[in-house]
Amino acid sequence: RATNMARSMVTRYGMSEKLGPIVYGSEHSSDEVFLGRDFNSSRDYSEKTANDIDEEIRRIVENAYDTAVKILTENMDKMHFIAEYLMKNEVMDGAQFRAVMEGNPTFEELDAMVAEKRRISEEENRARAAAEEQARKRDEEEAKRREQEANNAAKHAIDPIDIYTHRMNSSRFDNMMSDQPRQDSSNDNIDQDSDTPKDPDTGSNTEEDNHDGHDDSSNDQ
Repeated sequence: RATNMARSMVTRYGMSEKLGPIVYGSEHSSDEVFLGRDFNSSRDYSEKTANDIDEEIRRIVENAYDTAVKILTENMDKMHFIAEYLMKNEVMDGAQFRAVMEGNPTFEELDAMVAEKRRISEEENRARAAAEEQARKRDEEEAKRREQEANNAAKHAIDPIDIYTHRMNSSRFDNMMSDQPRQDSSNDNIDQDSDTPKDPDTGSNTEEDNHDGHDDSSNDQ
C-alpha cells in the first residue's frame, strides 16, 4: 500500500520536486476502472523517466519509513505506556493518545478523562432529553389550544339555514312595516267619513238619506 501511494504521489498527483506536476502514464488519463486495465495501459514516457519515477518512489517510501522509525524510537517509553494501557482497558481515544504524546499522564488521569467525558456526555443527553420533553409538552399544549379554539368556533358557528330563515323573516317584517302607513291613511279616511251620523239599522249616512228623501218629495210636488 505504501508503494502504491508513493507511485500515485509521483505519477498522478505531481508531488515530486524532481519530476514536477505532470501526469505520467495513460492509465491515469481516465478514472474508469475495469478488469485488465493495468494490462491494457501504455507507458507514454521514456526509460529514463521510468527510472526517475522508480527512484522517486523509493525515496518517498524510505524517507517515510525512516521518519516512522525515528518517531517510534524517540517515544519508545510512550509506546510501552500506551501498550500497557491498551492491554488493561482495550480502548484509547484520541484525546487520551494526544495527552500521552504531549505529556506524562498516569492511568488514573486517563481514566479520569474518560469519566469526565462520560459525565459531559450524560449531561448533554439529559439536557437534550429535557429540551425534547419541553418541546413535546409545548406541542401538545398548542394542539389542545387549537382544538379548543376549533370547538369554540364550531359552537358559535351559525347554520346557513338559520341565516336564510333570519333574512326571510327580516324581509317580511320590513315589508309589513313599509305597508303600515298606507293602512293607517286608509283608516284615517274612513274615520273622517264616519263623522257623518249613520243609521244604526242600515249603517248608511242619515244625512244622505234625508237629502235623498227631500229630493224625492220635491220631485213629487
